[in-house]
Amino acid sequence: HLKKWMAPERRHVSALFATGHNRVMPMPKGVVGILGTWNFPVNTVLSPLASVLAAGNRAMLKPSELTEAHLARIAAVNPALNAVIGDRSAAAQAEARLADAVLARTPDAELHKLPALFAIPCTIKEFFGVAGQPHTGGMMRRAGNRAGSDCTVVERLRQAGAIVLGVTNVPEGGLWMETHNLIYGRTRNPWNLAHTSGGSSGGEGAIVAAGGAPFG
Repeated sequence: HLKKWMAPERRHVSALFATGHNRVMPMPKGVVGILGTWNFPVNTVLSPLASVLAAGNRAMLKPSELTEAHLARIAAVNPALNAVIGDRSAAAQAEARLADAVLARTPDAELHKLPALFAIPCTIKEFFGVAGQPHTGGMMRRAGNRAGSDCTVVERLRQAGAIVLGVTNVPEGGLWMETHNLIYGRTRNPWNLAHTSGGSSGGEGAIVAAGGAPFG
């Protein structure tokens, strides 16, 4: 189902790279990027499951399948990117299974009443507190610190139905134009691993561009 549904989207590239102003330069000889084998849509739609539901095709894609697909993508690309530094996969899978049950018992006529981001996976920048996840701001003096609760924006995303897959890397204190710190190391650009992913949302930018999360 995933392959059938996602295939038409592969010909699209995010608006950033589709414009003539932001073309991806050819990689130098010997430099490796990961997007040559990319198999997921890059930043195509904010809520793909919502689109499926709106068309009445609930059997085409379950919340758990959508979550598993993005977790699998993260597992495949993150060793090269170092974008996701806090893993929430077990909790995300459990939340997705609950969403499966909610979806199964919701009549077609009631689907529009589901939360706006119902079962849509996402990742969260490490500066924003996600309960139980690393919350250091990339600063050594805060190494080992974990958020005791969700911050307001994360709480509201989850109230809207989003499923948090994990948290992503940040520059030290948010002060730099590349995503690097002494706790987690450097995040690489998925288009060219020899290049920076920028900052301060370099972890988010890298994993969304690589198809690991629909948004973050």
